[in-house]
Amino acid sequence: MLNSIIQWNCRGLKPNFNEVQLLIQKHNPLAICLQETFLRNSDTLSFRHFVGYHHHSVGDGRAHGGVSIILNGDIPQSQITLNTPLQAVAVRVTLHIPITLCSVYLPPSLHLNPRDLDDLIAQLPVIICVY
Repeated sequence: MLNSIIQWNCRGLKPNFNEVQLLIQKHNPLAICLQETFLRNSDTLSFRHFVGYHHHSVGDGRAHGGVSIILNGDIPQSQITLNTPLQAVAVRVTLHIPITLCSVYLPPSLHLNPRDLDDLIAQLPVIICVY
């Protein structure tokens, strides 16, 4: 298919690993954007023919929040470096046009500074069309 993007607040990637594999098998998506992955820096998970990009959030010795983008490995891609206090990861993929994917998790307890979100969006590539 490669024209679908799945978004899911999985509330733990490790306990939902098999479900993600089933989503991949059933839909063969371009990407899966996940929130609340609860992964630590030391956690290593991989999906066959897919590449994972992660932002871990660890505090008080335990994982909480966190985001991932799982991309089909056959698609040209590159991670976008973000400078933000938000839990976010972004990747640029190239199909017939460049596409930017960004997975963001905003915890309910977060006192969001709207400027942080504006700054994040400003870091993402945009396409400018000239007519």
